[in-house]
Amino acid sequence: MTFKRARPVPLAADRYEFHLDSELDQDIDPHHPQSGAGDYLTWAPESQPSSSDLSPDHTGKGPKDYKRADESILADVVDMLTRHHEIDASDVSVQVEHGEVILTGFVPQRNMKFLAEDVIELIPGVQEISNQLKVPPKNI
Repeated sequence: MTFKRARPVPLAADRYEFHLDSELDQDIDPHHPQSGAGDYLTWAPESQPSSSDLSPDHTGKGPKDYKRADESILADVVDMLTRHHEIDASDVSVQVEHGEVILTGFVPQRNMKFLAEDVIELIPGVQEISNQLKVPPKNI
């Protein structure tokens, strides 16, 4: 039995249409390790579950009175700023006090200042962001 490689094309949330990839339109043997079988997702749900089939979403609902430790938040902030491909955080200092993230220092471009804030607000436990980053003036 042979298979064709297909690439998923998103239609909507959790729904994909699959198109044969013309560059990869070759027979694939799923039992041969070098054939590339399994490189592409080839399953999509046949029907969307109704809202009555789904349990309520409790994401973000932690135990009563729980607060993340400032050290954990700091580690996540530093990781996010370091890993983000559009942010140069080499001149940025980060402090966390009672869930408030305080950014000081410099970033080369204005969009990095605001992108840093957008990325940090997604981190669990962040209560407030004090963005004191500065963009140095351009020499004309």
